[in-house]
Amino acid sequence: MDTNIINAAIQVVPINVQDGYAVVDRAIELIADSGLPYLVGPFSTSVEGTFEEVQKLIHQIKTQLLAEELNELLINIQLHCKADGDMRASDKVKP
Repeated sequence: MDTNIINAAIQVVPINVQDGYAVVDRAIELIADSGLPYLVGPFSTSVEGTFEEVQKLIHQIKTQLLAEELNELLINIQLHCKADGDMRASDKVKP
């Protein structure tokens, strides 16, 4: 099992819904409930965790939103990984 921390950007785009913001808010709630460190941005939410943890979270977001909120959505994902260590958001931005 890979224990390196990766940095992921997750963007949820609801399709054919009246209130897309409610769906995005629900996705952010699921991310918060995951216990993984995260940062909400204007276009996506950045999350840190192992690859397996991030995969599990993305699967949960897809499953929950399709079961609860809507019939169709796009999930755009960007992953930043390193072969020899952790990749955290704080490594990419200066304070």
